[in-house]
Parts: sequence; structure tokens; C-alpha cells
Amino acid sequence: GEATVTGSGSQWNHSGTLDVGIFGTGTLNVEAGGVVSNVLGYIGNFSGSTGEATVTGSGSQWNNSAHLYVGYEGDGTLNVEAEGVVSNTLSHIGDSSGSTGEATVTGSGSQWNNSQYLNVGHKGTGTLNVEAGGVVSNTTGYVGYYSDSTGAVTVTGSGSKWNNSGYLFVGYEGTGTLNIMDGSVVS
Repeated sequence: GEATVTGSGSQWNHSGTLDVGIFGTGTLNVEAGGVVSNVLGYIGNFSGSTGEATVTGSGSQWNNSAHLYVGYEGDGTLNVEAEGVVSNTLSHIGDSSGSTGEATVTGSGSQWNNSQYLNVGHKGTGTLNVEAGGVVSNTTGYVGYYSDSTGAVTVTGSGSKWNNSGYLFVGYEGTGTLNIMDGSVVS
């Protein structure tokens, strides 16, 4: 399945959960000022599923009023590009054992706003890339949460920022790696 929401004023509004790949393969594209709104968001929900969501272009938004999971039991990819914006409460990248999640926030004006914590590698494998002026914000950040989890975060390029308003744990019970490169900032 593939869904594309494109152009200023174009909206896709859900009163419940949006799954991008629940049992099979799913793709979500939010482009050129399109807006998607829902409660819970899952990219790669159940085992064996694959999901990819791309939010790109000025004014493009994916608004989750609750949690966002990038690789819940399956494999999930989130791309935030070219001034796209994603918002949610808390987020897990690589939630469950055997899951894989990867999120990339790239380009000046691109934002991923977590009003609560961000977990990169909860029980599975999680990767976060913040590049070329992208910005990720959250309260507490975890990189490698549970035992056997693996988390890796790379923040690179001038203007790229990972803002943790609370604690930051690199290797909480699992394995965590943090790379800060080429003029980027982690706070």
C-alpha cells in the first residue's frame, strides 16, 4: 500500500491509529505542504512488516497526538527532509526484540519534535541520523534502553542539533553509541 498527501491544503485526518505497514509493506509520502494527522503512529507494526514514511517540503507535517513507533515489531524508516516537520509525544525507534528502526532528519528547517522522551533502540535496533541542519527535540533521550538492544545516533553538520531538555543516556541497559561530528550540537 502507498499513500501520498501532496500540496498546500491537502489533508488526511484520522481519529485513531495510522499504520504504515501493519502486516505487509506500506509507504507514506507527505509532500509540498500536505498534512497528515492521527493519534498513534506505527511504521512497520507487526513482525515481517516493512514501513517507510517520508515528510518533505516546507509546510509538510505529520502530526501524531500520541506516540510514534519507527519499527514496532517490524522494520520502519522515517525520513524528515527539506523543512518537513514530524510531531508526537514519545517515540521508540526499534521498539521490540527483532525490530529495526531508522530515522533521518536532514536539511535546514527539518524538525522532529517529541514532547516527551525519545528512545533509540528500545528492545530492538534503532538508528537516528540528524544531518545538514536538521533538528530533533525531546525530553529525556535513551540510546540502547533494554538489555540486548542496540542504539546509534549520529549528529553531523553545521546547524544540526539534538536537543534533550532532560537526561541523555547512552547505553542505558543495552549498547549505545553517540557520534557528534562536523560542527553539530547535542545538548
